[in-house]
Amino acid sequence: MQLKKLLLFMLGYVVVMIEGPVERFINLSITKGVNLKDLRSLSSTKIQFKVLLHDFWTMRSIVRQTGCKVKILDKRGFPFFWSKTKKRKLLIVGVIAFIASMYILSSFVWFIDVYSHEDLVYLEKGEIVEIAKKSGLRTGIYKKSINVEEVESKILSQIPEISWVGLKFQGTRVIIEVVERKLPGEEQMDKEPKHLIAAKDGIIYEVLVMMGQPLVQVGDTVEAGQILISGIIIPPPPGEELQQELIPQELKRVRARGIVRARVWYEGQGSAELKETVKHRTGATQRAYYLNLPDKKIVFKGSLESKFKNYETEISISKPPVLPYIQIPGEIVRVTYHEVNVETRTYEKDEAISLIKEKIIENFNLPAEVKIMDQEIKLLVETDQRVVIKLIIETIEDIARLSPVE
Repeated sequence: MQLKKLLLFMLGYVVVMIEGPVERFINLSITKGVNLKDLRSLSSTKIQFKVLLHDFWTMRSIVRQTGCKVKILDKRGFPFFWSKTKKRKLLIVGVIAFIASMYILSSFVWFIDVYSHEDLVYLEKGEIVEIAKKSGLRTGIYKKSINVEEVESKILSQIPEISWVGLKFQGTRVIIEVVERKLPGEEQMDKEPKHLIAAKDGIIYEVLVMMGQPLVQVGDTVEAGQILISGIIIPPPPGEELQQELIPQELKRVRARGIVRARVWYEGQGSAELKETVKHRTGATQRAYYLNLPDKKIVFKGSLESKFKNYETEISISKPPVLPYIQIPGEIVRVTYHEVNVETRTYEKDEAISLIKEKIIENFNLPAEVKIMDQEIKLLVETDQRVVIKLIIETIEDIARLSPVE
């Protein structure tokens, strides 16, 4: 429909009113191939319609043959617009130049902002912007020349206080979204010794120890429940120098502190129909009330048959009011019929797979700061009616959680 309107505008058309023997005029127009659009009858001898500009000249001969009177009500479309503005060549050139320059300028980055869902504690936004500039993200750079993954990786490697970073483009603006590492303050720590153990299976990607003795290193495969940073610090063998100031000379029980990020894999399976029926409520309703007795229903308002062709039913049941010396039997039932529009949706295979993938990832309940690094889709079933896939994703996330030292 939009394409037809655009074509009508580009070709140009005239809104015309004809008065006279309109039936003969319409018949001759059909015979000569003149397309009368949006034809409306104003009276028995008068009609109004739209006609394309190139058909308007053919219509003039039909008007002479039938003896009708013609009145042009409006002229619309690009040809008429162009005829009005072609004398203002400098204005047109200026508009085209402005649009072209705006398009070219919008292809470059002119503003860089930093956004975090929570207030930054350890970092300054200006510091992040400076690191981003050194990583290849600067004002005046062509947007398509930016290697997003490389910039994100460099920012992460140069600012250890950031646990996740992502670039978001909004016109000529680039927003650097960051998640700061959450390190517990001393006032929030209890005095009970605790280990940091793995909440999930994974392969260690990064270890940052602030208190305790690390038992894993980058590249190790760990299982859920395995101790990552021990709350029991064992002194080094005699004769060896201490590697960390935090490791004392004698056995000590502490509350382990640190961050252990790991590569974690999630696997899920889902299916979707390539054709589904969807119901949308229109907002129109119909209600009925009746007293439901063991042997019959007494309707005291409305009808138990819906007036809608397609509807959904909602039922509410309540007990009758308690009256002095009278007990009303049965129960009062309110029936609400909601009119619905029934729509049949048909999906292409790629659309269905995309919908399944979104639902599977949603079911994983990933923390907000977790970034998906890789994904693999395996097509298990594909028919004319249904698609079934298996999704495997890889994330990098902090898997450490506290566990009491026994």
